[in-house]
Amino acid sequence: MRLHALWLSTLAAVACDSSRPAVQDAGAPPPVCPKQVPRRCFDRGLSLLDQDPARAALAFAHACDGQIPEGCNNLGQLYATGRGVAKNLVQAQQLYQQACDGGSPHGCYALSSLHQADASKSFELANRACSLGHMQACDRVGVAYANGQGVDMDKLKAMKLWDQACTGGVNHACAAMGINLVLGIHGVTKDVARGESLLMLACNANHAAACKDLGGLHLSGVLPNSEPAKGVLLLGNACNLSYGEGCNELGVVYMQGVGVDADAARGASLLDRACKLGSMTGCFNLAVAYQHGDGVAIDAARSTKLLEQACRGGHEPGCEAIQQR
Repeated sequence: MRLHALWLSTLAAVACDSSRPAVQDAGAPPPVCPKQVPRRCFDRGLSLLDQDPARAALAFAHACDGQIPEGCNNLGQLYATGRGVAKNLVQAQQLYQQACDGGSPHGCYALSSLHQADASKSFELANRACSLGHMQACDRVGVAYANGQGVDMDKLKAMKLWDQACTGGVNHACAAMGINLVLGIHGVTKDVARGESLLMLACNANHAAACKDLGGLHLSGVLPNSEPAKGVLLLGNACNLSYGEGCNELGVVYMQGVGVDADAARGASLLDRACKLGSMTGCFNLAVAYQHGDGVAIDAARSTKLLEQACRGGHEPGCEAIQQR
């Protein structure tokens, strides 16, 4: 079996809801906020959020009943997490819907997250949130267009949305845009210099996947100024940010001696960390190491367990390897 290294990532107004469980003021005067001034209740909720989430929930409830959409959204977040109120995901979803219907981009984005099992619905809600100015939603819509999730695939629309989200400070969007500019595929006009710059921007903001991708580009010689040593450093940054795929890539580098002196023991240790961080490719590569004794003692039973773990995690080569044993 061959080690797997993936250098590049493919990349309305709100009505009072009488069905909502009552949020009580604990019977303690003075009132948490003047209910007749909903905006002040919303601001009061924000000021209480960290020190007294129960009182914050009451203030947000007054704001929501007073047609402040973000009050509904914030109360929904409290119900979703069980802060200050009993956890109630159904109630959280109803409040997010009220918020979204009232024009809250955060409410629409939260609903999009809840509906990820329904790609079309999730796309529709994220697109609405994006149109209302939610930059993370624009990034999500870009991902949907790039992968054809809930909408027809359109890489150029994805790039436009990522450009918008990147300008709005979303590091994932900068990284996604960057790798596509470097590769110049699916109709995207190639611009290696700008793509590298965007990847470095995201990496410097501690976006681990960007560090991993940029490191892979250096090691694979794709960049005009490719530097293997810099690639190793960037992969190290990704791994240090607890990104499993970064540790996997770095483990393969040490196993194969690419840009560094070969060190199988260190490579195996990095693959072990990658697997523990959730990289199924890392689990697969560690299984290969245990099969052949690369940096670790040969252990067929351990190798099989790792292949089974990788297979359960959706790594097809792991499933194929088990069938061949």
